[in-house]
Amino acid sequence: MTSRSPEMLFDEITRFVDDSKTLLESGAFVQLAGLDDHVRSLCEALVMLTQEDRLKHADRLQQLLWSLNNLEETMMQYRDAMAEQIRGLNTHQKANVAYRTSEAIDDFKREED
Repeated sequence: MTSRSPEMLFDEITRFVDDSKTLLESGAFVQLAGLDDHVRSLCEALVMLTQEDRLKHADRLQQLLWSLNNLEETMMQYRDAMAEQIRGLNTHQKANVAYRTSEAIDDFKREED
């Protein structure tokens, strides 16, 4: 059970999501450890409220869900882009090796002539 108010928890999670997106956009690694604990604490705090008070937070909860889904989509896009870069790098490395091999064969043939 948490002593922090739902408002504080909403703010913390929103800041965490925003910071994570900023890190992703800068090409940095994003560590999601602790996010599930924050969300769990928020859910526990909301359950303790009256039905009327929970309804007051419904819009903000929906907004948070959209933000989390958007973070997930952004992370998948960056993951896919990185995978493509890795595949491209491997292809580039293969082409580089093939070019050097071809060049070495050509040099060897020139020496024979």
